[in-house]
Amino acid sequence: MRTSRIPTLDAYITTALARTGLSAQERAVIDNLRMEERVGDARLNRYGEVFRGKSVTSVDDLYGLQRNYAIQYLEIDPSEADIPDTFAPDNAANAWHHIDDRLYLLRMEDVGFALRGSKIDIAELELAVRTRDGAVLKRFCDSWNDWRDRRPAFATTEIAVEDILKDAGDDWPNTLRDFLGLGSYNPTSHVAPIPVLLMRYTVAEVLADKSSGTPGFVIPTVIDGRLNPFFFPTPHPAPDSDAAKYEIGRAVNLRPVTTQSEYRMGMELVHSRIAYKPEHIWRLGRVSRPLTGDLAILRSLHLAWLQLEADRNDFGAP
Repeated sequence: MRTSRIPTLDAYITTALARTGLSAQERAVIDNLRMEERVGDARLNRYGEVFRGKSVTSVDDLYGLQRNYAIQYLEIDPSEADIPDTFAPDNAANAWHHIDDRLYLLRMEDVGFALRGSKIDIAELELAVRTRDGAVLKRFCDSWNDWRDRRPAFATTEIAVEDILKDAGDDWPNTLRDFLGLGSYNPTSHVAPIPVLLMRYTVAEVLADKSSGTPGFVIPTVIDGRLNPFFFPTPHPAPDSDAAKYEIGRAVNLRPVTTQSEYRMGMELVHSRIAYKPEHIWRLGRVSRPLTGDLAILRSLHLAWLQLEADRNDFGAP
């Protein structure tokens, strides 16, 4: 991303990179902004507006300013006429077209977040999922949908993870968390396991849902959500190469490995809002294992595979 067009952001990046002892997470955030290629001029202008008149002297400032962008341009209430920036016409270059309507998508959701303001508690929801109690699940979905906004949803395809889910068994929440780079689900010795839902729905259902304003699918960028050190930008493939068929979002796999041969990239996409129904609730489990991988190492392995897959040895170069 051409951060030079946002002087305060560019100055912060230059200063931060000159410091010693930069944390892996802060370095990841900076590198993501520098490497991003898929934010066009119109979106960059809107992103830059939130920096106007604001100083950026710390990574906390940066997190706050991107939060402001997300609130204004992504987290749109369904009652409003606007649509998220992600699905604006000037982001059409990142759109996914000709996706098979029958394809199943999977998305992990935080149960605690979903139950916000609900009269249903975790015990009742867990029993309802286990017994497929349609009445309770409908009350839960209706309550959840009432306050959910139109923010872009990061998801994967069932095909991309079906072997992982099969091999993981009951450990699927930890395994899927790692494979999809969902680093925000990180219980520690002082925090209880995090209950999560695995949602399952079709491409056709997303495209048919008018609550999104403009249904669609895109390759994710660094500004399609709040700032996230576990995200990694997807390069444009090299011109006139076969790499175009790999032009999909790639998630950083957080499973601890140290060699390129052990590393396997995750697959991700972003889609427009879908109003959840009881039949979309597929599984409920708990992320119980803290992250233990070295983020810097995992990101370097990820970059190497991205360069190979996209035929872009120059991607990510200083």
